[in-house]
Amino acid sequence: NPTVRLHRSKLEEVGGYHKVEWPEDYDLWLRLHGAGARMGKPPGILHFWREHGARLSRTHGDYTLQAIRRCRLHHLVEHMNLKQRPVVMVGAGFEGKAAGRVLIEEGVHIVAHVDADPRKVGGRLMGEGGVRVFAASQLVPLARQSPDTVVVVAIGTAGARPGLREELRALGFTEGLNAVVAA
Repeated sequence: NPTVRLHRSKLEEVGGYHKVEWPEDYDLWLRLHGAGARMGKPPGILHFWREHGARLSRTHGDYTLQAIRRCRLHHLVEHMNLKQRPVVMVGAGFEGKAAGRVLIEEGVHIVAHVDADPRKVGGRLMGEGGVRVFAASQLVPLARQSPDTVVVVAIGTAGARPGLREELRALGFTEGLNAVVAA
């Protein structure tokens, strides 16, 4: 990370780099963020990088999309205390199922999946007896069953995030408090 500037004390506060099963720099940035570090990017090009296919970040298992997903969701669980709160997942497609599996591995209780696709509604995810899929119209009633419920959106459709965030706001959810767009 040749363009990063930070106080040594902040790096020491979060324990520096850790040996993890996902990108160690991403893990560090997420721990710094969780510790309240302010981050930003100055304008302009700061560094030229010569990319090649033999880099570890292109060849090692710790840098796969699944490893990055596990890192991101691990820190989300910690940041939003999701092990102690019921979760309603929005999205029953590839991203929703992948995120749901990681969250369950992290000890999160998913009470429902919500999806707009009528072919998925009524089904179950995460194996037999798994989490039931409800229609999108059921999001608010499901989320309001407990005041601690968090809505986690995991939809991989390109360009969908801004619209989803607006819909969550319109339904009375606050990102970072009781909702998050995770994918």
